[in-house]
Amino acid sequence: LTVAFYADRALEHQHLQTLADELLREAHLASVALPWDVSGAAMEQRCRELAPDPAARLTVITLDGTVLCDSEAVAEEMENHLGRPEVQDALQNGDGQSVRRSATTGQRYMYRAYGQHFGDQQRIIRFALPTTAVSEAQSRIRWILLLSLGLAAGVGLWPAVRLSQWLSRRIDAMVTFSQA
Repeated sequence: LTVAFYADRALEHQHLQTLADELLREAHLASVALPWDVSGAAMEQRCRELAPDPAARLTVITLDGTVLCDSEAVAEEMENHLGRPEVQDALQNGDGQSVRRSATTGQRYMYRAYGQHFGDQQRIIRFALPTTAVSEAQSRIRWILLLSLGLAAGVGLWPAVRLSQWLSRRIDAMVTFSQA
């Protein structure tokens, strides 16, 4: 069971890291196609077009945390994103990531953000995907591990049961012989 627990944790970490790498690639690709001189409804439309998957979220954020566009929500109605962990990391280190529940949708997401520069202009490009795919893969792997453990236990117990039955018969025979 200990091995199954650690395998489960390791697989979750691997899935999340793969997802984070994919999100960073998507953010870089989207950043090239996002104009610097457009804002408002035109920018919102461009964000929606660039989100490759209906479940994916693309958000463009200014250095002060103002949301310029979001593929899932209206930017003007969204709260300031400066305090978000992935945005803070992107501002300090060039890119950042976090797994947390979205304040906008309520779903658990893997977020990946990076700072984009164009001349003296800067902004944060953030991509996010729900972690449901990771959870579903983890659930399938857990079932496989549990079935494997059950099968291994059954295969291991069968010889032990047969041996104990054989020993019990031998002991019964010795007891019967000694009483005669």
